[in-house]
Amino acid sequence: MSTNRSSPARNASGDGDGDIAIDLFPFLCVYKDGRIKRYGRHTSVPASSDEKSPNGIVTKDVVVDDETGVSVRLFLPVDEATAAAAAGGKLLPLVVYIHGGGFCTGSASSPSFRPLAGESAGATIVHNVALRAAAGEDGGGIDIEGIILLQPCFWGTKRLPCEKPEAWRAAPEFPPEKMDALWPFVTAGAVAGSDDPRMNPPAEAVASLLCRRALVTVAEDILRDRGRQYAARLRDGAWGGEVTFVESMGVDHCFHLSPKFNPKAVELMDRVVEFIAKGKTTTPAVMLMKQRRRRSTLHGKGSTKKTAPSSAAPTRGVSGGPRCMAQAVSKAQQAGSGTGNLRAPSKAQKYDVSAAGLEKSVFRSCL
Repeated sequence: MSTNRSSPARNASGDGDGDIAIDLFPFLCVYKDGRIKRYGRHTSVPASSDEKSPNGIVTKDVVVDDETGVSVRLFLPVDEATAAAAAGGKLLPLVVYIHGGGFCTGSASSPSFRPLAGESAGATIVHNVALRAAAGEDGGGIDIEGIILLQPCFWGTKRLPCEKPEAWRAAPEFPPEKMDALWPFVTAGAVAGSDDPRMNPPAEAVASLLCRRALVTVAEDILRDRGRQYAARLRDGAWGGEVTFVESMGVDHCFHLSPKFNPKAVELMDRVVEFIAKGKTTTPAVMLMKQRRRRSTLHGKGSTKKTAPSSAAPTRGVSGGPRCMAQAVSKAQQAGSGTGNLRAPSKAQKYDVSAAGLEKSVFRSCL
């Protein structure tokens, strides 16, 4: 995990550790007098309706719960190929992305996030949303093609190998004792603690998911054995779907969200695009064109550079999965832009729509 450079240093305010009730650095710190200090500084980017965006995407913010003000950000492709497919009656894949942030920080308006399922705490929420859909009568009428869990934040009271100090190359920024405190904090004291099935899903819950496919990825962090275990339960249990597992070695938790260029982040995003493209709906042309551009940059005419084998491979615990090979180099990422290759929005739009209205106007039309 990494914090924004603009984040305040730990204990920068001069508060002594004796005043701390719970320290969840790099997310937040709660003091005994009720004060809360947030370490992260999340940049907020307004929605953009610019149809000339180089990404071929416009964004809209839609309020889905009037009482709490909870909103979602919609990413809508506007390229000609997508429009032609829609005119022909073909549906686009609807991807619901839930951002991470330790269950207590982050925003959908952050430029770090893309509409690609869920990472970290967001991936854990993705599992629970899919589980609740499966618990409804006939799946609640929702047809979930697949779930994407990027470095999911699962935990439990029994230590797995990578959670023990002897397995660490260096001390993790968010060590096990903080993970032990995280779930009771965000749930206001869950009785089962980290063994709450929402945080430590049992095999029977994993087997009950209604989706047809799953992509599970892990990085070299203290959460990787939990992700491996989850993927193995999908593969070996009664679920019966298709699971793809990708392990990125030599990189830390949520490495793909860093604005700095990282070829392994490009590899991972390519795997996500490929996963979505295998669905029964039409993949937006903009996604496939970007992937082709990145590949051509790496394998350009007259290029003497060779693609190095990726260290992102299936773990021994989940054998038989496909290898993740380096496929792309993005000039925008190499430039180190904090917003990737997103252009500054020309204007913002805000749409206040009830949950029922959203279901009719957006979700139902895409399912």
